Amino acid sequence: MAGSLEFINETSVSGSVNTLEVPYVFTSDYDVYKVTILDWETANTTADNCYMRFIDNTGTIISTSTIDYAGLGMVATGSFYESRNTNQSSGSIVFGSDNPEGANAVMYFFNPMDTNSYTFSMHQSAEVKNNVFTGLKQIQVLKQTGLVSGFSLTNYVSPVDKGTVRVYGVK
Repeated sequence: MAGSLEFINETSVSGSVNTLEVPYVFTSDYDVYKVTILDWETANTTADNCYMRFIDNTGTIISTSTIDYAGLGMVATGSFYESRNTNQSSGSIVFGSDNPEGANAVMYFFNPMDTNSYTFSMHQSAEVKNNVFTGLKQIQVLKQTGLVSGFSLTNYVSPVDKGTVRVYGVK
């Protein structure tokens, strides 16, 4: 059936970590993947942003400056804002979070195992950061061909102590 989801993997935060790696979840079986991130919470009350990075087929985080991204932040109590950048080594902000509110997101990855195409991702998220509700929508492209087997989520300031990531293949 076109458009059906097939469960691939679930990874949960264990302990207090700054980076959660989800490698080897993309295969040549699918061109599109859906990822859900649930209840992502920082270990303390310091607000922090969560960044997504691609992982190659050797399990290494791709750190070359080949990522472009653009997005829209929709702040409940203020103005909307745009963010965009080119030739970055770290991907776009998935969401921000401060404990105990947490954040949730849905991400899609396109062509991660196609060596003839760039890998694209897009996501939308809901967060509470500094007691303000914000929605984010972003798209990014990894401007290099090659095999992308997964991704990582990194909080640079506040470690994460709760969160579940589920990966699905889209048929």
